[in-house]
Amino acid sequence: MRRTTITPTVTLGRPVGIADVVAIARNGARVAIGSTAMRRLKRSRAVVDKLAAGEKPIYGLNTGLGAGVDTRITAAEMNDFQARVLIARSVGIGPRFSTAEVRALLAARLIGLTHGAAGISPALAERIAAMLNKGVHPVVPSIASVGESDLAPVSHAMLPLIGAGKAELGGKLMSGAEAMRRAGIKPVKLGPKDGIALVSANSASLGSGALVLHDAAVVLQAQRAALALSLEGFRGNPDPFDPRLANVRAAPGQAEAAAAVLKLLKGGALMKPRAARRVQDPLSFRCFPSVHGAAMVRLSEWKAPSRAACTHSALPVSMSTTARLAVTTASGSNVTLSRRTRDPAGGAQPDGAAACSGSAGSGCRSGIDHLRHSEETIARVDYASVILRPMACRTSSTRSAVSSQPAEYRTRPGATASPQRT
Repeated sequence: MRRTTITPTVTLGRPVGIADVVAIARNGARVAIGSTAMRRLKRSRAVVDKLAAGEKPIYGLNTGLGAGVDTRITAAEMNDFQARVLIARSVGIGPRFSTAEVRALLAARLIGLTHGAAGISPALAERIAAMLNKGVHPVVPSIASVGESDLAPVSHAMLPLIGAGKAELGGKLMSGAEAMRRAGIKPVKLGPKDGIALVSANSASLGSGALVLHDAAVVLQAQRAALALSLEGFRGNPDPFDPRLANVRAAPGQAEAAAAVLKLLKGGALMKPRAARRVQDPLSFRCFPSVHGAAMVRLSEWKAPSRAACTHSALPVSMSTTARLAVTTASGSNVTLSRRTRDPAGGAQPDGAAACSGSAGSGCRSGIDHLRHSEETIARVDYASVILRPMACRTSSTRSAVSSQPAEYRTRPGATASPQRT
């Protein structure tokens, strides 16, 4: 009798987290837009349509971008203008992201959009879900320059929606239009604000970051198992893992790391009364609780804001503080960052400015803590994209920096020396 495999489904509109992004990116989990998320999408879209029909100038909705802020976009020009937003920012180069990283990017952006604060057309959110479910994976170059949001990689990822770019389907590369046709995904025209809503986000960093944090947790778990096995085989001394010692020093995470190792050793020969043990173990064994504990604490601190970026509808937060963490994806490639670009109207466009209100040149420098959830704010700001802004860094051959977290998640990552044997 053949065993049937049931593909899990991640339903958006309920709280989701890192495990859900990993399931979509690596395990082929399907994506469904729940009724709650769809109501939010329709409600916010109605606000955008109302404002687009009005006469009041709104940045990026009925005006140009950057230096073109004073150029009025007519109703007849809006659709083509939003498509040009994607095309003008698709300037990445170099090796492309892996399939898992592309899926993580699409999943992260879709999660943000379904918060209902971007005002995107619901049909576009449905098309992104269909791309994930039917295996249409856009070709996304991994190299782009510094920027506050992932404009270049996210723009590349969204090109198939307008029948442009390239994509992989069933292991074959083809044009984005052909991939969408073969997958049975009907094209849709971009409406007012749709292009800006699609690309004004840090989805490449959030998606890849979710994979990194998941893999980091797996690595730490493996380290604890390796240490426990080493102690058993080496006839090591478990005294340095005594909870009384950990509590006396109270180094961050030390007690938790020591307790985790003792749990693995429980029931083994080493923990039996009068078991043969060494008097003094190598330093790498003895210092494990404090060194590994620090890594456990740091990981938990960085998982919290990433989880918040996936699960919570954003509240206004200050963008004035910065924290940094060096990360590398599991595949060995780097979290790729976007760039400072020039908009179709010819003006310099600071990354992320399309998602913020303000006059020409103001960009996002003053933060967004002063904004309120008014109709105009919904039309101009995707709150979900600014809960965690891991940007303002540069891709290198070995790492990328994740920065610009809200103040409540601020950390001070430090270097930890590798333990040495004495």
